This record gives sequence, structure tokens and C-alpha cells, in this order.
Amino acid sequence: WMKEMKFNLDAVFVNGQKVVDLAENIPFPQNNKEPQTFLSKVDFDKVLEVNSGTVKRLNIKIGDEVRE
Repeated sequence: WMKEMKFNLDAVFVNGQKVVDLAENIPFPQNNKEPQTFLSKVDFDKVLEVNSGTVKRLNIKIGDEVRE
């Protein structure tokens, strides 16, 4: 969670070099409310937070390989 963030996010959960779960259109906190908690359904060792809509726009799917 980034304080004062004003845009929705997508989250790409990665384990090793594979996408293992996705969370799309996570809303930013509004009106001094606590930010929404989001978790992966499976184990992961990295999470990439990107602008909302990126997962759909880039057609990111579970099982995709992540390269450096």
C-alpha cells in the first residue's frame, strides 16, 4: 500500500519465474478508509503492482513466464 495513492492497481503474483495468481482492479483507499487487503490464493515470492487494466491489456495469465 502506497500512502496517498490515487489510482487502482492490478497485482501479478510470481513464484520463481511463473505467474501464479492475479488480482485485478484493486481500488485505492477513499475517504480515509483502510486500503483493501488482497492476497494470492497460492504461495508466491514476488508481487508486481501495475496500473489497473495492465493485466487485461497485456493479456497476462497464470502460468506465464517472467523474464528479467
